[in-house]
Amino acid sequence: ATFAVHFVTAHDLGPTQGVNETAVDWLQAASETAAKVTTPPVDTEQLHQIMDFRYPHQAATATTAYQSVSEAKRLFEDPDNATIGEYQASATGQVGGHRFVTHDFARPDFLQTVREPLATEIGSATHLVLQQLDVTVTPTLDRVQGVIDQLVADQVLTAEVAQRIQPELILRFFSSSVGQQILAAPDQLHREVPFSLLMPARSLFQDFQETDSQVLVHGIIDGYLTTPAGVILFDYKTDHVNAQNQAASIEKIVERYGGQVNLYAAALKQMTGQPIVGQYLYLLAIGELVAVPEQQVRRLSE
Repeated sequence: ATFAVHFVTAHDLGPTQGVNETAVDWLQAASETAAKVTTPPVDTEQLHQIMDFRYPHQAATATTAYQSVSEAKRLFEDPDNATIGEYQASATGQVGGHRFVTHDFARPDFLQTVREPLATEIGSATHLVLQQLDVTVTPTLDRVQGVIDQLVADQVLTAEVAQRIQPELILRFFSSSVGQQILAAPDQLHREVPFSLLMPARSLFQDFQETDSQVLVHGIIDGYLTTPAGVILFDYKTDHVNAQNQAASIEKIVERYGGQVNLYAAALKQMTGQPIVGQYLYLLAIGELVAVPEQQVRRLSE
């Protein structure tokens, strides 16, 4: 390998004193400048305000702005109701959030096995028949069955579910006082009516203290009838009624759904501007129309 060697003397490097003096001068100047800087006194009160600041609308950050009636209906139920455990407050991972949700999801169709139709499927099918039934003419068993057959032909209902629908109980609805009024004024009937209702968040959640925050509640009303006196609201239910203790069983159903019906009533008052002169559940299991009393929203944990 070839190396090149060069010798450098102190004279070749030149004087370094100037550099040292420049550094010293800079440091001295910096020190003098720093000494002249005056800092304002520390405002400890302001520091405490900053460190202790609490966002005044913290509850709103963990509160849903959109809520379905089927989820929110628990707010109106009796606290001792056995189904109360189906609904829990959840904040999607945040503790103390405000939303009512179900924690059980339907089994996907591709995982379904051969089985008997579920009560919920029969109930949904019965609702559909009532929705499609022509009320401009007097319903008969043949007409009800015709609607069912057409829904099967259109592949809207399966034959297994259709066989479990009871046309005679559907027909009995039109023998009730509400059913008779519907047949007398079919053009005043409104079925499957979607709605959205703004409600104060404090009326839904007990620990919500803000007075101006609102929650948008949405749902679908089975039906209502407009009359000169006001609005008649009705909702179909397919819940089982215990034949051994029918009165108590009906009372529990009214307690279970009373709040839901009252919420529908509140929405209809806003939508129509008319008073609610009657609100009912029609129990398809026994073919009976049951009046629902007015009640207030019961907040969570009350």
